[in-house]
Amino acid sequence: MSTDDAPTKPPPPSSNGKMPPGMVMGLDGKPCKICTAFRNWRPRTGSNTEAREKGQMSGGQRSTAAMMAALASGTAQSPAQAASAARADEPPPNCPPDVEQLGRATWTFLHTTAAYYPEKPTSTQRANMLMLLRALPVLYPCTNCAEDFGDDMKHNPPDVALIHDAANARTPATGASAHIRGSRIRRAPKIHSFVGRPLLRWLSWAFVSVLILWVAGPFVVNFFRPPPYAYIPPPDRGEHHRPHPHHPPPPWLRPPPTPPNKQHPEIQPTVWASRAGKVKDAFVHAYQGYRKHALPYDELLPVTGKKVNNFNGWGVTLFDSLDTMWIMGLNDMFNDALEVVAHSTFVTKSGDFAPFFETVIRYLGGLLSAYALSGEPILLSRADDLGAVLLPAFNTTSGFPMYAVNTVTGQTSPGWSVSVLWAEALSNQMEFKYLAHLTGRQEYYDKTERVMHHMYDGNIPGDIFPTMWNYETGLPANDHFSVGAYADSAHEYLLKQWLLTGQSEPKTRDLYLRSMQAVINNLLYLTPTRHLLYVTDTQKGTPTHTFEHLSCFLPGLLALGVHTLDLPRKEKELHAWAAEGLAQTCWLTYADMPTGLGADEVVMNVTAWNAEDADGDAGGKGRWVKHVKEWERKGRPGGVPPGVGEVKPVMERDEREYSLQKRGYLLRPETIESFYVLWRTTGDEKWRERGWSIFEAIEKLARTKYGYANINNVDGVPVTLTDEMPSYFLAETLKYLYLLFTDDDIIPLNDWVFNTEAHPLPAFNWRKWEKERYGIPS
Repeated sequence: MSTDDAPTKPPPPSSNGKMPPGMVMGLDGKPCKICTAFRNWRPRTGSNTEAREKGQMSGGQRSTAAMMAALASGTAQSPAQAASAARADEPPPNCPPDVEQLGRATWTFLHTTAAYYPEKPTSTQRANMLMLLRALPVLYPCTNCAEDFGDDMKHNPPDVALIHDAANARTPATGASAHIRGSRIRRAPKIHSFVGRPLLRWLSWAFVSVLILWVAGPFVVNFFRPPPYAYIPPPDRGEHHRPHPHHPPPPWLRPPPTPPNKQHPEIQPTVWASRAGKVKDAFVHAYQGYRKHALPYDELLPVTGKKVNNFNGWGVTLFDSLDTMWIMGLNDMFNDALEVVAHSTFVTKSGDFAPFFETVIRYLGGLLSAYALSGEPILLSRADDLGAVLLPAFNTTSGFPMYAVNTVTGQTSPGWSVSVLWAEALSNQMEFKYLAHLTGRQEYYDKTERVMHHMYDGNIPGDIFPTMWNYETGLPANDHFSVGAYADSAHEYLLKQWLLTGQSEPKTRDLYLRSMQAVINNLLYLTPTRHLLYVTDTQKGTPTHTFEHLSCFLPGLLALGVHTLDLPRKEKELHAWAAEGLAQTCWLTYADMPTGLGADEVVMNVTAWNAEDADGDAGGKGRWVKHVKEWERKGRPGGVPPGVGEVKPVMERDEREYSLQKRGYLLRPETIESFYVLWRTTGDEKWRERGWSIFEAIEKLARTKYGYANINNVDGVPVTLTDEMPSYFLAETLKYLYLLFTDDDIIPLNDWVFNTEAHPLPAFNWRKWEKERYGIPS
């Protein structure tokens, strides 16, 4: 076989096994077409170069050059054709641009782009510029240049807030580009020593133009995007481990939904507007304390002014507060936070793990809600980044998510148990389904919906869904039934999934109704004297008569179901009574205390009830449904069943009919949340008045120099403070208080659905192509 007839397969670079000078290897172990200049595909040995320049190149040398040209161009041209191209200084016309061509071709455009960057950019412009810079080492096609630029960015993060101070003398390329060009791209990558430093700097900026188009996606996508029925699926991310950092596909940005009618109500000279303003002031005090003394740490220690990392070290309070800022109309504060979001990376150190449940509801929920409200594309971009690195948590035999995941390696940790909590398994569907809707990524939907199939297909006796499930088998792992810790938000997400997806997933609605019927029949009890209606938990069917503050979300959930579900009259009545009575007991645990604040956990005194009723039912005489049936048998005296009528607060401990088991007030939101939903669904002003009493107590007893602190004991004054300000205080407690006091319905419950961290997401309808792609029944 002659040399010219040999297969077009590149021989070893040289006889000694070394790469030709200027040749750059790509990640796939092959010469990189982009990183290597075309002229460097030719053999560079001195004798060969001289021979070629004299027109005396041997046939074998010409064949080598031909094969290199064929490889560079990615074509199947013959060696003779490639040899003809190799003999010329220019690449063949079908050869992709090399590193030098890209740099030269984009210099003029980018110089002009930089010149038009404003001298005093707005907060949004600064945030967008930061997003561009941060994304450059991610989207840059040359791995070596990208890594080098990324290192520069890490060691010298750009400050675009003071663009006008970036350079002493202004040139046509002033502003952000001058600053970054001078202080960020300081050195040319060693691997590209054949490219001049100025050229490399502008080569890096070449891809800013691509990123500009990416940032503008939400505004121009509708002009270029094919209709949904011709949807082009995004690239597959394999096994859902962290994608290669230099080649992730950008999200298929969809314009955000229409925001509520008003970002925030115009302050009117009314009592409630004044009260809403005071809650807003409280939020500003808390967030500014965090911003000044704790950021970028997770939470502020409000007594000492110190800081702590307890949720990944990514600044959880900021992410949890984004939508609260927007709802309250704190635009400057919101835009300032956007710049921090633009710099953020969701990276866990080696050996560390991000708790899946908390990361989803706080970080991911916060980003998605803030995006839905504001339309800022950086928020969706970060949400997509975070969603992708959390997916390995689902890589279990059953599909139930592991307790925690390392966002870099994809390794998981089961935490303190070999089982998953029901709340952790069923409190990610809202976030991942909405993210799937925004990005078109099927993996988000598939992973979270697989968990739901265990619920759809499970044969759970009496619909008593236990609090723990086995990671491997997907089966129940205990006999504990609760709506408090371990289970609370699972009940919540059954109804809210249905509402979020435009009431198009009836299986989740049916699960909610089944679970609520089991709760009402098995967990609702009355105290003997005051007839306090409370929800408890059971161990192997026996009630503990513990009443948790966490359970005070339940009356709000029941009220939301009454408001949105088309229930039969009798069932609707029962749910509405339960909501009213439970919310009243939650209120009394506050009103009975000298501080005006509620304990985290109480134990009800039910010794007056016999242990068993005539049917042998443990604690049966206190079971609420039996009292309701007896009340109905008697002709419904008083108009409402026991446990629903008004009950006055008492100050004497022995009159309360409960004792404090966990005496602290942890700035929790559940009671306020239920008051807000009841106010919006019933219009009863008493819930607002009760909420105001709680806020006054918080302001009086929990406020510190730096923020607001937990209280050790609600049953005595003066109080002792605990050096903690949970991020949910800003995300939930203050948000619900503000919404409770505003007359305008800023977040309509018919159109928006709050996740369990009080981050509102807009209800949406699955489109035809989404139903087909995700397998959603029509």
